[in-house]
Amino acid sequence: MALQRLKDSQRARNIAGQKQGLASASDADNEAYMQQFNEAFRALSTYEHQSLAGQLTGASAPAPAAGTTGLNKVAAGDNRRTSQSQNSCPASVAVPTAAGWTNGPLIEAGTLVQLSDRPILCSAANWSSNEVVVGCSDHASYVVDLASGNKKRTLYSKSCGHTEWVTCVCYLPQGRVLTGGMDGRCWLWPSAGSNGTEVKAAHEAPVSKVVSLIPPESAAAAPAGKVNIRSHRTQARATASPGSRVLAASCSYDKSVKMWDFTGNRPQQLAVMTGHAGPVLEMAVQPVGAKVLTGDRKGNLMSWDLETCSNSWGAVAAHQGHITALAWMHPQQQQLHEALAAPGDSSGSNGSMAVSGGQDGCVRLWDTRASGCAAQQRLHANQQGKGAGQDTLQALYFLQVLT
Repeated sequence: MALQRLKDSQRARNIAGQKQGLASASDADNEAYMQQFNEAFRALSTYEHQSLAGQLTGASAPAPAAGTTGLNKVAAGDNRRTSQSQNSCPASVAVPTAAGWTNGPLIEAGTLVQLSDRPILCSAANWSSNEVVVGCSDHASYVVDLASGNKKRTLYSKSCGHTEWVTCVCYLPQGRVLTGGMDGRCWLWPSAGSNGTEVKAAHEAPVSKVVSLIPPESAAAAPAGKVNIRSHRTQARATASPGSRVLAASCSYDKSVKMWDFTGNRPQQLAVMTGHAGPVLEMAVQPVGAKVLTGDRKGNLMSWDLETCSNSWGAVAAHQGHITALAWMHPQQQQLHEALAAPGDSSGSNGSMAVSGGQDGCVRLWDTRASGCAAQQRLHANQQGKGAGQDTLQALYFLQVLT
């Protein structure tokens, strides 16, 4: 009898928990969300993407399907939806396409690569060498050959490697790998073997992101002396040579952003940038130019000029809650966006626009040449108005399609 009363009491608590929005209710919310996602995905799959090209040439275009309404324009303090002349956009603007993205993978089953019995936390790809590196909670990182699906090497040994979870990874030129961990350390790994080099005094708290300031597949020699990243990145067109300067950045829960020189065998710290009010969770490198955008746990955004190592732009309380995703808009995408939003604007497209996602479920568009949010859309919020956008890379394309 006592056991039955205990079971009845537990069942009553479970039922009450459902009404209070605990695990079971959250499960139901997730099912409803996935159903809405699948419906929206099917709508996007049948959406006429060429209608955007029609807008550029002045041709009539069908209205977007339900659930694919454009971003809510935010300008001069109001929320009015702007309507611009369609045939005033320059015909020379390149229209981004998404050919093949709705077709799915060539091999739906994929290739299973067994690396660890612990969760995988991060990854980065180097398409020039057709390999990927993944960071794991077993303190190791693994390099996998994408063509064969085989593990090439393990970035961990008794004398080298993290003492906590590997939280972030990135490729550097020449196939080298940079990793960051919960232990506040960064490790530099060669393109072959597992004899890593620890980055001394990297951070005082867990490392959240590491990024290469030069694409791994291309780099060019930088002049000695002053760190001129803009010219360095602009000239980065050829395959990296042994004399090329290799720069990277890291951010951490210690609220700092650091810039590193990995040209030689011994990493050198070039600058420490501070100003965030909370742990820095996200970081994105501008496709062209010399800026890095960072977001912290308190919802703030900061843009850093890496030539002067100073803060050049910021947005306080850009999101309610954590910043969960960041991406810069490519100059061609920005050119198209500006052509649709403000025909005749000759301010130029210099890659100054960025997209952020937050714990509030909103995706917001920012122009770092001005103050305030340029556009926003609530995409991932639940019934309580909370949610998180985990990746804004694909959002960059949909910003153009849905605008």
